[in-house]
Amino acid sequence: MKTTLSDYIEQLCRTHKDIMHQDDEMHFTDLADEEQNGYAQKMHYPCVVLDDGDFDMREPDKQLQLVDKSSLMFLTHVRDTGDANEIRAAFALTKQLCKDFMRRMLRDRKNGVPVMRCFLPLFYIKPQLYTDAGW
Repeated sequence: MKTTLSDYIEQLCRTHKDIMHQDDEMHFTDLADEEQNGYAQKMHYPCVVLDDGDFDMREPDKQLQLVDKSSLMFLTHVRDTGDANEIRAAFALTKQLCKDFMRRMLRDRKNGVPVMRCFLPLFYIKPQLYTDAGW
């Protein structure tokens, strides 16, 4: 069976100690997957969102190229946007999740995991906070 990028990221979410994605407790979604998009309202935090609907235009050697890009977002929830300590703690958590995932992805690429050989250079990774008021 060929592993897709989405399958790979979902598996990382299942095994990470702070995320612990499960079928009955969603901590991962792929925005390109219609079925998973329905889970957005049922997400548990922290969570990971994969969005591979972006692209970049480059002009190496005077030849225009369109390059597909993926975004990996690490989200968590804060109850009070006026509580600086809660916000700092939330950013610290999402930053640590970013670092953990990048370390694992770099290690997997070095060890020859096929899905990582072609996808790692295409990522934009950003930690984000979610509040009761919205994004």
